[in-house]
Amino acid sequence: MFPEPVHYSRADCPAGWKIRDWDTANKLLSYFDTERRPFAIFTLPDNSYVQCLGAKTRLTVEAREYHSNGSFTHWVFGRNAPIGVQEQIKVSTGITTVDTTQLLAMRDARSIIRQFLETRTFPANYYRHDITSRFISNS
Repeated sequence: MFPEPVHYSRADCPAGWKIRDWDTANKLLSYFDTERRPFAIFTLPDNSYVQCLGAKTRLTVEAREYHSNGSFTHWVFGRNAPIGVQEQIKVSTGITTVDTTQLLAMRDARSIIRQFLETRTFPANYYRHDITSRFISNS
């Protein structure tokens, strides 16, 4: 059982539903598909979330952590720090561009998602690139 409720949603079911354990989350990730289900989002009660998008062998994983003061930090995960070489992930909902170091596989997504949902932490063996500034207006 997860320590807190988790809401799961995906492209073909944007309203989503509540899930209670990793076995369910893991099974839902097995339905990942670039045409019908190219992304999955797992949201916690404070709206912090972890999501993945792409294909099982070429995907990106991001997370947003909300803080008690209402601010947030948004991360993209990779194998190392970004090196400035771009890769495109093409799915039915569009194209996402990531650094080549941020191109992951489903086994990576499972590791990151599971640890976050069970402990609200992230595996130390992945580089977390802070992209929060992309979401904050300077107006």
